[in-house]
Amino acid sequence: MDIMDMEEVPKMSKLPGKNPPKKSFIMDRAFEYETKKKFNNIVKDVREQFKYAEKAYNANFPAEKVHIAEF
Repeated sequence: MDIMDMEEVPKMSKLPGKNPPKKSFIMDRAFEYETKKKFNNIVKDVREQFKYAEKAYNANFPAEKVHIAEF
């Protein structure tokens, strides 16, 4: 099958018994909001861990601090 022969592949709506459930726009926005909220919490936790790591004491080199790259 060639990439250009997409007519051979049946679409999801044409398969018997395989119709995907329809979502409303409001549900999509709610999922988007929850995902964004979870992602922001993860980023916040990682930044806090980086701040703690930068303040970590190194016994071998007491005058130097740990440097973490900025992304």
